[in-house]
Amino acid sequence: MKSIALVGIGRLGKALVKQWDNVNQKIGIYHPSNEKVNLFITNFSNGIPVSADKLPKMETIILALPAEKVKEFLKLHHYTNSTYVNMATSVQTTVLQKEFPNLQIVSMKFVGHAQDLYLNGNGYFITEQGVPDNIISLFSKIGEVRKGNPDVVYEINKLATYYGIKAAVELEKELKSKNFDPVVIERALISIAPEVMKAYLKGDLGHFARSVAEQMQKQE
Repeated sequence: MKSIALVGIGRLGKALVKQWDNVNQKIGIYHPSNEKVNLFITNFSNGIPVSADKLPKMETIILALPAEKVKEFLKLHHYTNSTYVNMATSVQTTVLQKEFPNLQIVSMKFVGHAQDLYLNGNGYFITEQGVPDNIISLFSKIGEVRKGNPDVVYEINKLATYYGIKAAVELEKELKSKNFDPVVIERALISIAPEVMKAYLKGDLGHFARSVAEQMQKQE
């Protein structure tokens, strides 16, 4: 089995490791703090600590890092025998390839929200042509991998985030204007609205929701 290390134990990293753990895929975990790594892997059966001296020996290094940390990491950990997997939505892999021409860097961009991946699995990833088969296989274990233009993920996630926040803000404002109980408002925002959106996309609206949708269509 090819050696793999994941760098980044935030929301995305945690979601990825949980899903790989569910399919018994062993994953090396690197973080500058050994204490944080050891605490992190207590939640998973297949997480293996990777020390700083072992990191250069990894064949695949998955960068589940915040955008601003990616270049910083590559400058400090410059290994020509490794393939780096850039997952940062807003960091173009082509830019990294130009800045670090002696490194092998590929894309694997996640379309979605890390919490949804953590809870439900079934991820959706976009990568470019020419990505090593072992990396495609690794991510295919926890979802669907499509080849295309990974840079579109930034625009997709940006629009989805914008309109998601916009809808939440507008709904909260409308409910508050009617002086509903704060607990009821929170329930509407956390439970009702997200589930209605999922049902709409699946074509599985209930009777009441269908009547609302029909009214909206008539108004268009």
